[in-house]
This record gives sequence, structure tokens and C-alpha cells, in this order.
Amino acid sequence: MKFKLLITLLVALASGANQLLLAAPQESGYRFRAIAWNMPIPDALYKNGNEYVSMDLMRGILSSEQVINGDGQLVFYIEREDEKGMPKKVPFAEVQLLPLPMKNLVVVWRNSAGRFEALALPDAPDTPGPRQARLVNLVDRKLALNTNGNTQVIPAGESLTVSAEGKGVGIKIALEMENSEGWKLAAMNAIRVRPSTRVNVLIAESNSLATAPEDEGKEIVAKPLSLLVITDTIANPTE
Repeated sequence: MKFKLLITLLVALASGANQLLLAAPQESGYRFRAIAWNMPIPDALYKNGNEYVSMDLMRGILSSEQVINGDGQLVFYIEREDEKGMPKKVPFAEVQLLPLPMKNLVVVWRNSAGRFEALALPDAPDTPGPRQARLVNLVDRKLALNTNGNTQVIPAGESLTVSAEGKGVGIKIALEMENSEGWKLAAMNAIRVRPSTRVNVLIAESNSLATAPEDEGKEIVAKPLSLLVITDTIANPTE
């Protein structure tokens, strides 16, 4: 009799555990937000399994969070007409998303050769954290960044996280020139970094010339770099 009661109790416990597992939220799939810089790609698509999902890659505006299943290979498409005038989906950029359970900030941009590229960055409350700015090199050459009096080199496609002093980060950026011509000043800016925000700074090529008055007479690149600042609010900032 006692043995039967024990079996009944074990079955009940196992059933209850299964119900708890089924009731618990199961988070699956690769999660990402996306942004376009330095050119918007409206009416873009990405593939999730056998389905195409439409999304506008806006210049300077982050998308809502998206989810894809599979191996984390994210491919963007644009719809074009073939030689017979029929619609076809043409891939224009792809990127391998970061391993689960990490979330992704995907940046899509057009390089100096006119081709689109994509980069996946960690997208979490501590990357970057409070009072920090993550600087991302979307140029096809090395950048030398002088921040808060310190100079560091960022290779193409990589990023650097710096801490703010006071209310922000002062930045001078030099671009490594081709054919052993050394470095030339390409951008200057001051980035506001508040305790209540996390800041990403995307550095890409620009088509306009803008120099600061104090740089008059200095050797400036013909096409200076442009900075796009993305700020996210931190839910519980630490002062």
C-alpha cells in the first residue's frame, strides 16, 4: 500500500513539473535590432525559415526587435525585376548573428566601393554601459581616435568602448590614408553621455565637407567622416 502511494506521489510530482515547464516562457531564436548608415534601404526583406519578412532599414532610426530561427545567418534582400519583368528577391548584405542568448545590434552601410556590408554588435544594457560610448568603425581603413587625451587605433569593422569624463566624450578622428600618405584629420565632435543612456557612435564616410574654425589651414581629407549617435535609455541608471 505504501509503495502504491509512493508511485502515485512521484507521478503527480512529475506531472506538476511538466506543467511548470510548459507554462514557463521559452525564449528561442536570434534577436536583433537593425539600423542603416550611411544610406537607407527602404522595403528591405530578411528571411526567417521559408518566409520573407519586410522591414525598412532606416538611416539613423533603430528598428523594433526582430527574431529569426535557424543558425543565426541573417541575410537582407531587396526585390527587383528579372529580365522577364518578374519580381525576384536579390540578397544585398548578410551577417552571422552573435551566439545565443546574446541580442544583436545590426548595422548596414554602403562601403566606398558601393557595396553594402553588415556588422553585428552585442546589444545589451551593459554594452556599452552607463557613462560609456561605443565607437564603431564602418570605414574600410583604420581610424585613429583621440578621446579624452588618449589615442587608440580601431581596425575596419571593429569597435572601441571609452568612458566619459564629466558629461561627455570629446573625439578627434584621423583617417589612415592610402599609399603610405600617413594620417589626416577626418572628424571632430563632442558626444554627450548621460548616466541614463547608453551610447553607440557609428563612424562612416560622408559626402560633405565640414571643418571646425580651429582647423583652418590644416590638412583635412576631401571627404570627412560622419558620426551617427544612437542613444538608448537605461531603465535603472546608477548615478
